[in-house]
Amino acid sequence: MPGINLPMVIHPDMYFTIGYTKYIFEPESLDFIRDHLKPGQTFLDIGANVGYFSLFCSKIVTPSGRVIAFEPGDFAFNLLKKNKELNKFNNLEIHQAGFGEKDEIVEFNSGAPGMEVYNSLGNIIHPSAAPDKFKTIPVQLFRGSTWLQKNNVQHIDLMKLDVEGGEYLVLKGMLEMFQSQKISRLLIEITDEMSKAFGYHPSDIILMLRDCGYNWFKLGSHGRLEPLLENDISKVSIGNHMFVAVSQKSKNQS
Repeated sequence: MPGINLPMVIHPDMYFTIGYTKYIFEPESLDFIRDHLKPGQTFLDIGANVGYFSLFCSKIVTPSGRVIAFEPGDFAFNLLKKNKELNKFNNLEIHQAGFGEKDEIVEFNSGAPGMEVYNSLGNIIHPSAAPDKFKTIPVQLFRGSTWLQKNNVQHIDLMKLDVEGGEYLVLKGMLEMFQSQKISRLLIEITDEMSKAFGYHPSDIILMLRDCGYNWFKLGSHGRLEPLLENDISKVSIGNHMFVAVSQKSKNQS
């Protein structure tokens, strides 16, 4: 697979197939991870999909590290499982579930043929996807802070969060982890349009994390961190953003 240089099983008609196979998918994110994630560290992937980032990070952290991946969708999880087996990554833990504000079983919107990896807890917003193309399935959500404590995850060096609009609910369920800065860095997709389906604005995410002592950055070329300020909140557009704990600031601005 271009960019991560690992074999992957994907469906030929799958949404994102061209992006995965013809180009380097999200090169800025890969560059940042390559420069900052180290052997022996822990990576948490919420919304792992078919495993693009989880596989890449499993290779980087080596067998001495730990990668924990959550993906609730049936189709995507099955491909994630196959990709783990294909690469024989014993340091990769996969869970068919999601993170949320509390422990509960919820209705999950799952894509139809060709869109199976496109899932969301909210209304799915995509230009080529009519609502009747999707099906609803029950999925298990866990409150993040509670699950991590029960499973003895004391610290996360890098967390990736991409759940198609439900990011704020996931963060609320992990508030204690952020307040204590047990998560060093957060890579998160923020979209104004998808957040509306969950009744919040991207500024809610930014302000919550700023209150927890995190600095806000945009990922620039080659994964370089470009500082963003509070007056940039009104100009938030779709894309990946990085939040870095204040205690990590001096280590991550190079």
